[in-house]
Amino acid sequence: MVKKLALETYHRDQYLLLRTVTPAVRWSVVITVVEDELGGVTTLSLYQQESEDIRPAAEILKKGASQNDHPSDLIWLDKDHLKVPQSWELASVKRRKSTEQLINRGNKPFKEKEYNAALQKFKKCHTVLEVLTSKFPTSITGKLELERVNASLGEETIGFYDFKDMHRQAKKRLLINATNFIGPLEVRKTRSKGKGLFTTKAVRPAQDLPKNTELGFWYMDPKEGKRDRTPHRERMLQQWGVNCSCTLCDTEQKTPVSKKIKRIQVLNKLSKQGVASPELLTKLEKTYIKPPTEVPQLDAFHSWHSLALTGYERNHTMDYDNETFTTARCILRALTAIGFQFSGVNLLNGKPTSDHFAVEKWGIPLRENQPAFQTLHFAWKDEKFEGKEQVLEDVKEVWKLVYKMAIAGVDETFEEHTGSLEELLEGLRVSS
Repeated sequence: MVKKLALETYHRDQYLLLRTVTPAVRWSVVITVVEDELGGVTTLSLYQQESEDIRPAAEILKKGASQNDHPSDLIWLDKDHLKVPQSWELASVKRRKSTEQLINRGNKPFKEKEYNAALQKFKKCHTVLEVLTSKFPTSITGKLELERVNASLGEETIGFYDFKDMHRQAKKRLLINATNFIGPLEVRKTRSKGKGLFTTKAVRPAQDLPKNTELGFWYMDPKEGKRDRTPHRERMLQQWGVNCSCTLCDTEQKTPVSKKIKRIQVLNKLSKQGVASPELLTKLEKTYIKPPTEVPQLDAFHSWHSLALTGYERNHTMDYDNETFTTARCILRALTAIGFQFSGVNLLNGKPTSDHFAVEKWGIPLRENQPAFQTLHFAWKDEKFEGKEQVLEDVKEVWKLVYKMAIAGVDETFEEHTGSLEELLEGLRVSS
């Protein structure tokens, strides 16, 4: 048996019955893995063989049973030879599956939506490969396969994808080699709104969503917040049977007509002027009946954001009611208008108060959040607060996270995107 083999020893008058269990590969030698009747395994190497173009390795070391009494003397046995153990014949029949059959077997759990069962196969494969690579640490093939399985597990369990690699694959082939990620979500009935989408466990990265949180969906473009939502709600009810009772629609119904009229008047003035002013925006904020921590003030967000960009481009500050409105202050005012809450910053002057900046509560997700945090980063960078370098890094990390959530879905392209946007903003800026 394999375990009785010894180096530099001739086992005269003895024969060892083996079968190959892996396809032969060619390095400096032709090599394969062989197994004896008791399951003992070892490698079998043949030197001084013909080159691959003359005789492939797979023909030199054929899959099947072999008997060896000297490295230069291999005797190949037919599958029906009397020396071939019956257990090997049964195992051979049992394992004799085509590549297509194996692929279909692997895809079956996914087609039947048995995702846990499919994931267990990857986990089992991972366990086997860990054992093999520990026993054969020099195996390059084993390490590559283990890395591939680890990547697949990462894709399926936490949704971690190498998007740069996927982009490279997309240029070469139609299908991308990647697994599906089923997030911690499920569809079930809500208390009053039909079926809904719920989380099944706490969700990160931006803000923890406790288990059983009901997720909402925009039926209306958030940019249309300044418009009357009543026609939209009536259309949703008539066409889809959805009686929208979100915080925006519910608050609009409860807002007095006088405040609605005042808000329209302020927005009309902003539209005619073309440039917002702290005076008008302060008046706009007074037309809301609930604070932004409860209901987002979309019109205020867009107006403060526009004012901040105007101030940044013109490189100046604005004064109103004996107060100075810097670019940073306007941007922070915009973000708080849609529910953001921060630590490490004074909202009254727009300056950092500590060595760290953090988002304590996230506001509603808008694409405009990305350029908002970008402008905040550049505005603070221009003010050059001494000893506050970490604050800039903190803002950039938040900006990067918002870019991932609202723009690209990944952060691999963030630095490339950052450079182009910075050049764009600097190009827009004019001297005061």
